[in-house]
Amino acid sequence: MPGVTLLLRRSGRVVLLAAALLLASGCGEILVDYQTGATTSSATVEVVPTTVTVGGAAVDAIDVQVRYCDAIKWTNLPADAPPGYPTRFALNQRAVVKDSTGTTIFSDYGYEGEPQPQGWYQTSDADPSLLDHIVVPVGGVSTPLTIAVGCTSHTAGTAPAVTWSFAPCTTADRTCPLSRDGTYTYFPGA
Repeated sequence: MPGVTLLLRRSGRVVLLAAALLLASGCGEILVDYQTGATTSSATVEVVPTTVTVGGAAVDAIDVQVRYCDAIKWTNLPADAPPGYPTRFALNQRAVVKDSTGTTIFSDYGYEGEPQPQGWYQTSDADPSLLDHIVVPVGGVSTPLTIAVGCTSHTAGTAPAVTWSFAPCTTADRTCPLSRDGTYTYFPGA
């Protein structure tokens, strides 16, 4: 079966080429061309309904699922970039959830006084191909919810930081479809 053998050989090459491209992209790294600002990203976010136990009772919740959003790496740095200039920023996944009135019911960006309802939790895996989760109880909260998700290197202090922000989602049924839409922002620090 020469046609089948040829197809298998070509398919094998395509699989090898796809695997090589995935490895070259840094798998989990969002690449940003320093000179043009162009981005290459495999980062995704999806929101699915779930439940959590709070005080012994099951409560409606959302599971914010993030993948491939572990680092931003600058490419195409100018030759005159200062020695030691950062080229890679490790990222942490963050979310802000607002109710139908626009009141923030959850935020985990690390600022004092952020609302964090009892029962929320976050899991993060070192393997960027596995899902990271931010689970937030929303039982009794007025809908629709507006959910903004990002991955940021920002910590307290004045160091430079970068953020990848996904397009916000508004939902009445605790679901947001898988999205790859995102934008990159650089904060130069003080």
